Amino acid sequence: MPKNLPYCKKPLSIRILHVLSQRPDSTGSGIYIQAMLREAERKGHRNFLVAGVQSDWPPQLPCIDNDHCRMVTFGEGDLPFAIAGMSDVMPYTSTRFCDLSADAINAYKAAFTRHLREVVDIFQPDLIHSHHLWLVTALTRQLFPHIPLLTTCHGSDLRQFQNCADLRSHVISGCQGIDAVMALSHAQKQTIVKLYDMVPESVHVVGAGYNAERFTQTVKPLPEPVQLVYAGKLSHAKGVPWLLQALSSIDTPDWHLHLVGGGSGEEKEHCLALARQLGDRLTVHGAVPQQQLAEIMGQAHLFVLPSLFEGSNCNFEMALFATQTEVFFNQSSMHLFSLLFQNVLDTEACNGYKRVNTHPLLPKASQGHAIARTRRKPHPT
Repeated sequence: MPKNLPYCKKPLSIRILHVLSQRPDSTGSGIYIQAMLREAERKGHRNFLVAGVQSDWPPQLPCIDNDHCRMVTFGEGDLPFAIAGMSDVMPYTSTRFCDLSADAINAYKAAFTRHLREVVDIFQPDLIHSHHLWLVTALTRQLFPHIPLLTTCHGSDLRQFQNCADLRSHVISGCQGIDAVMALSHAQKQTIVKLYDMVPESVHVVGAGYNAERFTQTVKPLPEPVQLVYAGKLSHAKGVPWLLQALSSIDTPDWHLHLVGGGSGEEKEHCLALARQLGDRLTVHGAVPQQQLAEIMGQAHLFVLPSLFEGSNCNFEMALFATQTEVFFNQSSMHLFSLLFQNVLDTEACNGYKRVNTHPLLPKASQGHAIARTRRKPHPT
């Protein structure tokens, strides 16, 4: 049992303060925190949420009452700049941490400090569950050393730590005082322990999850064409340009790609420009609600996740249970799967990438056809 965490042999109702530095209704961490809020309430716990939002775009959160939320506002209100995103490319207008000045970082910390202190005084949490091993989590530990702190690592925080060397001094000491960290994989645990010089016993591998009531197997249409789904941000880091370029050279078997997700800036426009070249073999859905995503996955034969950085992705778990019959057993789908990733590996732009094993449940014929980033290379044009 990690130090300082509340423990009781009998079911215990506790007050949990959930802390996220960006939008709670977008990206993987937002979907994750909504699931935590729902499940905590289902178990009889009381929740309060502190998160970051644009001042002119309030979040839609059916999982928690508005009077149990406190939002740090960006663009106007608390901070004059757009939300500082944990990824450099977000599905909404954002600011990169590496572009923030020292004064902006101080203002950022001051805004979260003010709101966190007010909420803790009012709510009196028994436990704080923060997200990302980054600035706000470190700040939370420093502000409330007497309250047990549990933190979920999502992977993007590790990239910020590696890319923003000048901000590490704001992060390390606070994060080292976290009572327990939840990692997505054993490899990620090793990275956390190394980067933050943490005690291995304080980092626990819990993996990712999915909503089993929403993402279920359904009766599939015939694979004529094979229906593929990509769900995630339209960005280079997610591998979207390479996916689209690889598909452009595959004629047989017939296929149709459903591109699900939002983005922003030049990378989104680049992805959409490549998508337009595929004509009516591709449908751009944009950002959709989880129920609609479940319906799209339910009619798909293959889920494609070409991400260059992924500790463990909840979309993969959702797709695994929504599409696994066809992924595992349909010959046309598996033929396209192998062709697709072989084309990715044969693409000149992917020189400098190495093969890594995919999910252990996939057939041996498809093993080793995922790619992992080893150095930067030009993007497809």
